[in-house]
Formats: sequence, C-alpha cells, structure tokens
Amino acid sequence: MTIAIATFSTLNASSVSSMGFSDTANKLKELSDKLCDYLRHPLTLGLQPFDVFNELCELAEECAEEGWDGENAKPVTKAVFDEGFRFLKSLPLGTAVPSVSAEPDGHITFEWYHSTSRILSVSIDSDGFLHYAAIIGPKKAYGSEPLVTGTPKAIVDLIGQVV
Repeated sequence: MTIAIATFSTLNASSVSSMGFSDTANKLKELSDKLCDYLRHPLTLGLQPFDVFNELCELAEECAEEGWDGENAKPVTKAVFDEGFRFLKSLPLGTAVPSVSAEPDGHITFEWYHSTSRILSVSIDSDGFLHYAAIIGPKKAYGSEPLVTGTPKAIVDLIGQVV
C-alpha cells in the first residue's frame, strides 16, 4: 500500500497523455483517467475532496447571469466553468484544496491562503489561461500560463510554498 501511495501521489488526470490512436492507447488513457478519479475520492486516500468540485458547480450556477454581483459583473460562462473544472482535475493528488470564487470579469479564481504574507490567487479564463499572483514573505510572483497538459510547474511550486 505504501508503494502504491508513493507511486500514485504524483499522478494526475493529465499526466498520462495519449499520443496514440489505437484502441489500446485509447483504453489505457480511459483506465488512467478512471484510476485518477478513483484516487481523488475522499474515501480512498483522503485526497482532494469533492467538495471543491461541488463548490465550483454552485458558484457557476450563482454567477451564470450578467450582473450576478448586483453591479455589472460578466457571467461565468460554461467555457470558464469547464476550464476551472479541468484545472481542478489537473492538480496533483494531495494538493491542498483552494477556495473558489468568481470575478466581475467572468473568470473563476482559486485561492490558497495561509496568511497575509503567504497567499496565491489563480484566475482562469475561457481560453484556459491561468493568471496568477502570489505573495510569499517578501517575494512576489505573478504571470500567466496556459493549462495544456496539466497544472504548470510554476503554479504547483507556488502552491507548495504557500501551504
């Protein structure tokens, strides 16, 4: 069991990509995705609770209409929701669970907060770009990264420094 945990703790839903087109390649990708989903279930190893996925769904429903903030906020579109869901699935197993919120520009933001001097905010848009800003002690980091085949290393590293 210890070997399995160590082996699968670095696995995420996007870590096994298939460049093949054969039935075997497709089946291996499908099995890999199912294994990752199973390992994320809180009753298996206590990793990445599904509450954050539910929170994302509720947020998307609450912010689906223009002006959801009582002002002029843009709606959280299905495309933004899909990218947010994909981002959550791409986080490495065992990653601390972020809080989820919507921004007036229609983007979804994930936040890891430890203290006022250790915080990371990652906003995702409909094109799958992650815009991040972090304060870690005296250091500040910010930038944008595409969400292509998994959570970018820069963001994973920042999460580790915050939590």
